[in-house]
Amino acid sequence: MICPICHKKEATKIVTRKFSGAHVSGQVCDDCLNVALNLDKEGFFYTFISQPDKACRNCGRKLSEIENTLLVGCKMCYREFGLELKPMINRLQGINTDEN
Repeated sequence: MICPICHKKEATKIVTRKFSGAHVSGQVCDDCLNVALNLDKEGFFYTFISQPDKACRNCGRKLSEIENTLLVGCKMCYREFGLELKPMINRLQGINTDEN
């Protein structure tokens, strides 16, 4: 996986932050680790969550594949894509989160 910050080097370091009780993880290269650690909430979310080609570290299934097929690749996908999967699951089950 290429680093989502510099778009040049291989992402080898994992960065994790906690938002609303959920852990959000992403991978960056060695050179961009400090940049990732200092991103504000919006920057972190944009960098690591809004990537359709983000892949599960266990099975390699991409978020874009899950969105297209509605099938996860393994049980770890639920951990990797928890924030992205919740709205999809709610839509499939007919749950309107706007009313809550």
